[in-house]
This record gives sequence, structure tokens and C-alpha cells, in this order.
Amino acid sequence: MLLVDLKSQYLYNMGIVNNKEQQMGFETKVLDKVEEVAPGTSASFYNGTLFAICDMETATQIKQALKSVTAWEAHVTQIGNTGEIAFDF
Repeated sequence: MLLVDLKSQYLYNMGIVNNKEQQMGFETKVLDKVEEVAPGTSASFYNGTLFAICDMETATQIKQALKSVTAWEAHVTQIGNTGEIAFDF
């Protein structure tokens, strides 16, 4: 629980998540970056996790590009054989 609180405080201090409007702004920036790197890729957020339908090569490109938008590196996980990739922040 302490780790979650520290991460929340860090995000608040960085000005990334201090209200709902800024949180949505963060998601918009991330989705815009995905569209820039992989046009036409289906991507959306669910409970703070970015999900995209793409191959692992594209996921690696997206992960690299997201470093310019986020203050931390995303953890990438392939969701079985669905073609869906999860990016946890």
C-alpha cells in the first residue's frame, strides 16, 4: 500500500495526476503518441492500463515513443494469442 501511495504522490508532484482533467490529458497524450507511431492501431485505456491491438514489434516502438510522454517506462505484456498488448504505467 505504501508503494501505491508513493507512486500517487510522485504523479501528483509531477503534475501528471492531480485531478480528473489532467488524468484525461495524460491519457490523450499517450493515445496521440500511439497514433503517431502506429497509425490506425486500436488503443484504449482501462483502469489506467493502455491496451493496443498490435504485434510485439509495434509494441516495442510504442513503448520507446511513450518514454517522451511519461515520466517512467511502461511494462509491456502480451495478452495470450489475442493480438492485444497491455502497457502498464
